[in-house]
Amino acid sequence: MLLSVLPARAAEPASPALPVRIQYDPRAACANASEFRDAVRQRAPELVDAGTHDAAREFNVAVTSGPDGVMRGKVEIFEPSGANVTRRLEGRDCAEVVEALAFIVAELGRAVSIEGEADAPMDPDHASPTPAPPPSQRAEELASERSSNTERTRWRFQVGVGLQAASALMPDWAVGQLIYAELDRTRAGLPSAATARLSALRAASGIIRGAIGDAEMLWLSLRGDACLRFGHAPLWASPCATFDVGWLDATGSRAANATTKRAVWLSPGLTARATLVALKFLVLEPEAGVFVPLSRPRLFFAGPESEAETIHRVSAVGFRAGLAVGVLFP
Repeated sequence: MLLSVLPARAAEPASPALPVRIQYDPRAACANASEFRDAVRQRAPELVDAGTHDAAREFNVAVTSGPDGVMRGKVEIFEPSGANVTRRLEGRDCAEVVEALAFIVAELGRAVSIEGEADAPMDPDHASPTPAPPPSQRAEELASERSSNTERTRWRFQVGVGLQAASALMPDWAVGQLIYAELDRTRAGLPSAATARLSALRAASGIIRGAIGDAEMLWLSLRGDACLRFGHAPLWASPCATFDVGWLDATGSRAANATTKRAVWLSPGLTARATLVALKFLVLEPEAGVFVPLSRPRLFFAGPESEAETIHRVSAVGFRAGLAVGVLFP
């Protein structure tokens, strides 16, 4: 009995081969034609390459990268009967788009038939009850879902440190340290994004020598940036409106009745920033800007005969330039 069963099972026919023609155009260069064909074969091994003169279902597949950084995939399906269907999808990751396209080709390659695109939309008030979706409709739903996901708002977070040189704060250019945190909001398909940044800055003058006395200055500030970012990775450009809130300390020494004075620091400004992204998470940012102090404190020493020695007076307009290094969390 066992001997009679084994040959019978071995003789069971395998799944019938389904001839197809697949043309793949990898303009985004994230997968070649052989790799794409292997991805389809893993999902549908019964799909075989059709001969030159064989009637077969044809798939024209293309993957492109737009200037906004969005990956776009397209599948054109042609039936031997003349019917044709086009499916499109978008995504941020090239590998995910290729995977979805391979899924669509595998499912539609096994479909019994493919209907051409309808000339007019169906009236939902007169639609018949919806049957269970066939494999071809499942592929369409997957493409629609991926396209919908890319339209959602995307948030990213960035932190970093840097150095900044500024005029007007002190008699010479003041070089200070900064730390920052940034949050940006972008939407797939748009070439720009809104960003918000908060920075903490500190700069010290060292000893400023005078005839009557010496002084040291300390500047501390919190800066808020509201920016629009243009471009796509790895290079962005951002014009920003800024506002600083802090104080400027001046401590005197070597003079009679030397004291420490503090002035509130308020200054709006404009900044231009470039962002270079390396390794998808490391950020390098040079920037330059201009600011206008709303208060202009004067640091001076009073002499014994009411003669004053001015050590520094804050200028009406200041300039700044800096370089920061950060980490991007997508």
